[in-house]
Amino acid sequence: AGVVVLVVSSALAGDWRDKVDPWVLDHGRSATVEFLVMLEEQADLTPARSLESREAKGRFVHRTLTSIAAATQGPVIDELERLGVKHRPYWIVNMIWVQGTMAEVEAMARRVDVAHVFANPKVPLDLVPSKGEDRDRQQEALEASIALVNADDAWAEGATGTGVVVAGQDT
Repeated sequence: AGVVVLVVSSALAGDWRDKVDPWVLDHGRSATVEFLVMLEEQADLTPARSLESREAKGRFVHRTLTSIAAATQGPVIDELERLGVKHRPYWIVNMIWVQGTMAEVEAMARRVDVAHVFANPKVPLDLVPSKGEDRDRQQEALEASIALVNADDAWAEGATGTGVVVAGQDT
């Protein structure tokens, strides 16, 4: 009678931590953490190059991105709901925002349909209060920039940008 000892090297087995940003591993040990689950399958948008109109390209890109997300996110979302964690799917990049513990990070990283677990830290924005001279300098810089791009000429012709929404989101 003998004893058999089985040792599995995480390097050989593919350690789930290899798929997780170090920030998530560091901060997730003691608290809930926000992270982004990037799915393995991402849309191939190169066929859009061959389309002639901007509208056709836009329809193709939207249809492709949303269909890839719809086809691949379901099982991951089902698991997140089973785990009872907050999450929000995205389709522009096939990923899901999650707020969870290290247990959920590990569960996501162990999935074969997950490419990587990215950090999503809150980064404080330090605003410098504008007072007196700083405010005057900022106003001068703003006015110089407006003249540099000829915005004042556009305004004189009645183009004020009223009703136009310009926005950006970076996670």
